[in-house]
Amino acid sequence: ASFTQKGNLLRHIKLHSGEKPFKCPFCSYACRRRDALSGHLRTHSGERPFQCQQCGASFTQKGNL
Repeated sequence: ASFTQKGNLLRHIKLHSGEKPFKCPFCSYACRRRDALSGHLRTHSGERPFQCQQCGASFTQKGNL
């Protein structure tokens, strides 16, 4: 694979190393990306900022809408 930006290459390399520098302070969850940790932390806080406009159901992550 080729990468046009150095940051993208470094992120890809971390995939192979298995490095998970972002760790949850409340449980054993760890991940590679800060945004993934932010979404996970909502499971502990109960925050559900994404709400369905049709039924009103709310979710911790936008992808679950």
